Amino acid sequence: MTALPVCAAEMSGGQSAESQAGPDEARAQKSAGDILVKEDAYEAAAGHYLKALALPNDFSGAVKTQMAVYISWAGDLGSAIRVLSEVLESDRDNLKARLHLARVLSWDGRLDEAISDADAVLGKDPGNRDALLIMANALRWKGNSAESLKIYERVLAEREDFDARTGYAFALLNEGQIKKSKESFEKLVPAYPAQERDYKALKSELERAELETRPVLNAGFSYYNDTDSNQVRRYTLGAGFPVSGKRGEFRYAHIDAEDNGRDKNAESFSVLLSGRLIGGVTGRANVGGVFKGNGGFLTGGAGMEGNLLDWSLSAGFSRDMLTDTAQLIENGVRYTDYSVSAARPFGRTRLNASLSHRRFSDDNYANDFSVGPRYTLVPGSLRVDVGYKFRYLDFDRQSGSGYFDPDQFFSHQLLLTVYYEKENFYAYMEPYYGRQSFDRNGVSSDDEFEGGSALAGYKVGRGAIEVSGERGNYAVGSATGFEYYMVGLTVRYTP
Repeated sequence: MTALPVCAAEMSGGQSAESQAGPDEARAQKSAGDILVKEDAYEAAAGHYLKALALPNDFSGAVKTQMAVYISWAGDLGSAIRVLSEVLESDRDNLKARLHLARVLSWDGRLDEAISDADAVLGKDPGNRDALLIMANALRWKGNSAESLKIYERVLAEREDFDARTGYAFALLNEGQIKKSKESFEKLVPAYPAQERDYKALKSELERAELETRPVLNAGFSYYNDTDSNQVRRYTLGAGFPVSGKRGEFRYAHIDAEDNGRDKNAESFSVLLSGRLIGGVTGRANVGGVFKGNGGFLTGGAGMEGNLLDWSLSAGFSRDMLTDTAQLIENGVRYTDYSVSAARPFGRTRLNASLSHRRFSDDNYANDFSVGPRYTLVPGSLRVDVGYKFRYLDFDRQSGSGYFDPDQFFSHQLLLTVYYEKENFYAYMEPYYGRQSFDRNGVSSDDEFEGGSALAGYKVGRGAIEVSGERGNYAVGSATGFEYYMVGLTVRYTP
């Protein structure tokens, strides 16, 4: 009996030690993270903070919010959003947590949510500069640059700010006001690495925009080969030039195509005019012709692009002639295409859809529909996207004119897109894999397909050189429906 109180005391002491082990270890992990933050080692610090938050702890909402800030600086946006959301669950009036949640949501591409949270902060604090800036950035990234300009101007009217000035310059550039954007850019003085990155990005975009206002010359060559013995060599020349605030372009191509029994040539040219029409709506129109040995054909088209309710929309029509193989050139198959497309971002995901109706000169027609999402795995100068695309294509009949004209074509396609840019070098790669099924000439087909395309370019002074390649056995990857490959070289120069 005398031992009983001792055991009770030991149990009491054991529970106390156990209850303190979690908070003590959590505080130790946080302290380790704080030391790393002072050394700007945010990724390593984030690891310690996440361990601390996973343990039983007695951190205040303010402390958790600050840890979430550092976690977001390390690039772990998902974890930062989770921590901040948990803080707001227990304290909905924590403006600092809601403000940074809005900021991180905008970085993560969840723009509507970011605007909602920034608006909630402004409801409590109407003049909050950070909330105004977050909202302006989110509106600009959504494509509503005109509305974002009003907010940037309000922020800058109070006092000068690097981030607001940078966003203002980007918005002006998006609205086609290159001169005013450059004037804002000249006021920027970056003070730390993040600002240096934004400064260089804006400078690059300004240079790109200014190139659009100057003449550009280009020349290219491509070689196409498929498993039906088609070979096509295409030589191109082009020139871009400004026209009263719009962009003009002249394009010329010589096509030399051959197969086992044919050797055919064709020439094409077109003149294109494009530019802003009104508000955020842009338009384009072109006229030209295709000529071969026994005559020619007038080509042309027009289209418009704009934004509506967070959707990017486009519509247009075009008239042209198929010059992809010697047989198609010989048959002189012409077509008129009517198309519409739509795209909308949902955070890091972007949904794309398109529909077209094409009528051919051999009394055939086709309907083509595709839809699918893309998700940005890694944003930045090294960008990685993954995606899926469903496509349905159906022709009225098999015409025998030399182009791929299936009945009830279905495909499911998985895509990986990698884009990298650093200083003067840039590269793009998109491998794909999928399954396709269709009927053609009374024969059914159901099989897998794979392939991809790639491009690499290097800027040299006022010029640039690009090499490209493409191969695959995707039946609608080329006009013929056969397995194919293509390589190309393009040179550009700005006088």
